[in-house]
Amino acid sequence: MAAGSLDHLRLSPMLETAKGSFTNANLLPATDASVSTMLNDLKAALRSDFLKIVSDIRADIQALGDRTAHLEEKTEEMLDAHNKLTDAHTALENKVRFLEGKIADNEDRDRRNNIRLRGVPETIGPQDLTKFVQKLFKTLIPTLEEADLLLDKTHRLHKPRHLPASIPRDVITMVHYFLVKDQLMQASRLTTTLPGEYADIKLLIDLSAATTYKRQTFAPITAALRNANILYKWGFQAKLLIKRNGVDRAILTPEEGLKALKDWNIPVLPSDNLRSPGHHKKC
Repeated sequence: MAAGSLDHLRLSPMLETAKGSFTNANLLPATDASVSTMLNDLKAALRSDFLKIVSDIRADIQALGDRTAHLEEKTEEMLDAHNKLTDAHTALENKVRFLEGKIADNEDRDRRNNIRLRGVPETIGPQDLTKFVQKLFKTLIPTLEEADLLLDKTHRLHKPRHLPASIPRDVITMVHYFLVKDQLMQASRLTTTLPGEYADIKLLIDLSAATTYKRQTFAPITAALRNANILYKWGFQAKLLIKRNGVDRAILTPEEGLKALKDWNIPVLPSDNLRSPGHHKKC
């Protein structure tokens, strides 16, 4: 490389000295001493530049290490805060679920004397509903006395938006005596068809929306149990009570129910084949 082409490079002071030595050497005859001096100067200059580069790299690595340690510390703090937030969220979910269960249970207890009547013609006006329902109950259980037919209130519900106009609204009636209400529900399960004008009417338990939804989540389990002719009934709240081979078992969650069916080698029906139970089998 020509000597003039080195002028644009940034050289260390020692390399500049070495460059001057090479320039002066062009004016004098080369000797062993001058060559040795130039090589020593070049060696010293390279060593100085190398040490400076290594020192700069070491400083950069140290700074990078400090930043990495800071990031790791912040990451640990964030992970700790996230774990605490997750635990708090889980605890809050459990509390909300518990309170929702309590509210649903209280609401179901308030409804325990209620019977939901489905299929009562709309031609039965509000003023005639009570007498119509009392005659229905008397037809269902002829042995009931007049005092047993005491109803605290009877009224129609609002029509859901999805319900066709041709389908009558449900009727809710509160039976004064719970024992009579229980007898009526048992009789309705044993009676396939009511006579005359009551033929299309069904008696249903009046439950809160939360309990109704929770029971619907058990649909695959209850369908499989009916298909296998296994007796079951509902407990509160939304607890499935199964009687199999003379042994009673309580199922609290759909996951627990599916596991029980698997242990019993009972197949679960596809969701397309699930049907409304109509009347549940009573233990």
